[in-house]
Amino acid sequence: MPVHRSPAAVNPAWLLSLTLGLSSLFLPSWTGFAADFATGNEPIEPIAHIEQAAKQTGLAQIGGTDPSTLEPQAIDSRLRYPACHGPLSGALAPGMRTPARMTVEVRCAEPRWRIYVGLTVHTVEHVVVTTHPLTRQAVIGPDDLVVVEREVSLLPGGFYSSPEPLYGTLTSRVIGAGEILTPNLVQIPPVIKRGQQVTVLARRGSLEVRQSGTALGDAGISQRVMVQTGYNGGGRPVEAIVRAPDLVEVALP
Repeated sequence: MPVHRSPAAVNPAWLLSLTLGLSSLFLPSWTGFAADFATGNEPIEPIAHIEQAAKQTGLAQIGGTDPSTLEPQAIDSRLRYPACHGPLSGALAPGMRTPARMTVEVRCAEPRWRIYVGLTVHTVEHVVVTTHPLTRQAVIGPDDLVVVEREVSLLPGGFYSSPEPLYGTLTSRVIGAGEILTPNLVQIPPVIKRGQQVTVLARRGSLEVRQSGTALGDAGISQRVMVQTGYNGGGRPVEAIVRAPDLVEVALP
């Protein structure tokens, strides 16, 4: 005859331990683990304290002072950590860190436990955006751009903080009004063509050396180009930066 156990006959502490143990297998890796979870009526550490410790560690890493620039990822409410008998400590967790994200390890010495908390870094910067829609291959001018403050933490590909370097560049695709200008949205028109004769400038302090060279590719202002130095291409090829339509600069060792 089957034996049916009453739920009341199961040890509550054992059941809680089993539930937390199984659930921890499916939690995100950043939540970490504790050596001893709180059970019964034992005081627990408030999640707000854990988040505060993570933020303070994150601020120390980025050299900031405003906690609102850091947003902690949600901590699973099922993880009940015993109240720490001393202050919580934090350290940057090993692994990959980006300008927009980091992971902090928050620890308690007594009773001993730790948890990993992910932080998103919110950064507001001055960025260049379009004042109106632009068609593909449009020449960008002063009336097309304005500088505003925007969240840039999760912006891929970088941004421009000043509009002047963009004047005269071309749009690589249709751009909407108010869109942040990123390097992949603009094209620098070439001012040097492949096979063109250029002046190669080498500079170190007040010392300048100039010689003739031949461009081995097309390039725009501030872009890099390979140049064959010497008259009639008799010298060695070097990498140079375009400074003017007929001038490139190489770095002296």
